[in-house]
Amino acid sequence: MFDTTTKLKDMIAQESARIIAEQGIENFSVAKAKAAKILNAEKKGCLPNNSEVEKKLFQHFEIFHHKSHSNLIYSMRSTALIIMQLFNNYRPFLVGSVANETASKSSIINIHLTSDNSEEIIHVLEKYKIFYRSHERQLKINQKINKKFMGLKFNYQDTNIELTIFSYKESKHAPISRIDNKPMKRIKLKKLEKLLAPSLPVI
Repeated sequence: MFDTTTKLKDMIAQESARIIAEQGIENFSVAKAKAAKILNAEKKGCLPNNSEVEKKLFQHFEIFHHKSHSNLIYSMRSTALIIMQLFNNYRPFLVGSVANETASKSSIINIHLTSDNSEEIIHVLEKYKIFYRSHERQLKINQKINKKFMGLKFNYQDTNIELTIFSYKESKHAPISRIDNKPMKRIKLKKLEKLLAPSLPVI
């Protein structure tokens, strides 16, 4: 049997998952804080970890939004494929919630690219007349070190895309996920093509 603290932690994880799925909040810490407030458990010191919230998020989509969420992931991965094909020469990887199948309608498609010259990436965007803005993305490169990487944001087919640029040396190892503290899941272009090829949206 669960003790009171474990039950409350489980409830907060479940409510956090609902908030992420239905309100489109990407930040797990923000979702957990909102969930704790809703459940009047802000000061009880029993917040779940991000991995526990992600498990509840999988369950939420499976139970309440299975068909629509399957279609959403298919659609977002199809959009990601188009972008990755544009940057085929730069070892693109699909990462984040679209790769993990936890994306909501408001999620950003995150793609990691490899280049020792960011101007080459910008040239591709300008070639296809894609308006972009630059930003910095801080990622964990191991258990102790955070590092800032150059990124580019733009909108494509009403979907927000975020590119993060790694040097060839940096791209050899996946950054550490802030959800489970393990190397990020990265999907290569060829793997994504295989995942999408036999699939059809759920009707």
